[in-house]
Amino acid sequence: MPQHEEWLRRDVRVSRATSTTRIEGSALDEQAVARLAARSMVQAESQDEQDNINALQAYEFIDFLSDQADIPMDE
Repeated sequence: MPQHEEWLRRDVRVSRATSTTRIEGSALDEQAVARLAARSMVQAESQDEQDNINALQAYEFIDFLSDQADIPMDE
């Protein structure tokens, strides 16, 4: 499982970001968001891309915080 953990985390982040932004009206599908996530330096070309970049970064930060045993997560 550890060898696939990073791939699974990335796949879940992409799915969460896509779902969140689609609810808000974004037209990007999971493949487009996965391409955004794969690029190291991302310059958004549209508002939909920027919204998904923001969601990806937010979920990455949440995942980072949830791995910190000394930081309580309550909401």
